[in-house]
Amino acid sequence: MPVKVSLGICVKNCEKTVGETITSIVNQDFPHKSMEAIVVNDGSTDGTLAVVTDLFSKTKIATRVYQGGGKGLGVVRQIVVDNAKGEYVVWVDDGLILPTDHVQKQVEFMDNNPKVGQARAKWGWYEKGGLLNSLENLMVLAYESEITSETDSSKLRGIGGSICRLDALRQVGGFDKRIKSSGEDIELSAKLKSSGWQLAISQAKFYYSFADTWKSLWRQNFSYGYGGHYVKHKHADAISLLSMFPVVGFFVGLVSSFRVYRLTRRTASFLLPIHFIFKRTAWFFGFLKSHGDGYGHPSL
Repeated sequence: MPVKVSLGICVKNCEKTVGETITSIVNQDFPHKSMEAIVVNDGSTDGTLAVVTDLFSKTKIATRVYQGGGKGLGVVRQIVVDNAKGEYVVWVDDGLILPTDHVQKQVEFMDNNPKVGQARAKWGWYEKGGLLNSLENLMVLAYESEITSETDSSKLRGIGGSICRLDALRQVGGFDKRIKSSGEDIELSAKLKSSGWQLAISQAKFYYSFADTWKSLWRQNFSYGYGGHYVKHKHADAISLLSMFPVVGFFVGLVSSFRVYRLTRRTASFLLPIHFIFKRTAWFFGFLKSHGDGYGHPSL
């Protein structure tokens, strides 16, 4: 049976959490013989790879393992693109949990929409953790409520929880291997969009186990800002710096809080302005550090 779907699984030092992610892949309703798992280990120093390979060894999903050498997300993502055999690539990062029909729905959507190069599934509410997890879910709900149509290509999409057409990825040259930090996914979406491919939201769902401490949330968004500087220099329209200012974030969070409260009746919604400020402050510190390092400057 030919491979229809390649699962791109890029991991690093996530021994404690990756098991739930891989288990959700193993439980997919989609025929296992029509899937392959391409695992790229980016220099893990814990038991991450052992957990992943042990779970896949009990299935009929053909699995291949590659080493990323700790060279960054651009390199490890491209290893998946270079070695995939499926018509589509479904990206499953550590922390994602997939409902059993996720792959099936993603494939059906792409089969029915040949002009779509990348389709992200919808975020689902993941009931786990305390206040921080609730705020992250509420923020996602605020973004999701703004989606006007499945094939609205106005916004660039993150790669986690997405399905991509392999031909589209290779047509645009895949991922930028010079990207060391985050931002490789936004840069890819920018290339897909400029090449005429649609970016979409499908009816599939996924759940995400968010950062569980304020420190880890800060580091995550600092990384996004650091990579965002590179992307901004390469695709000027990809990121609006004005929209990322912490002060602007406060007002965006304020508007979002009322909208999300009407949807959920959760009083934590009114903490969203502070949450937006925190994340965008971390992002801007990362952006400024990247600028100081000259990361992404044309001369480098």
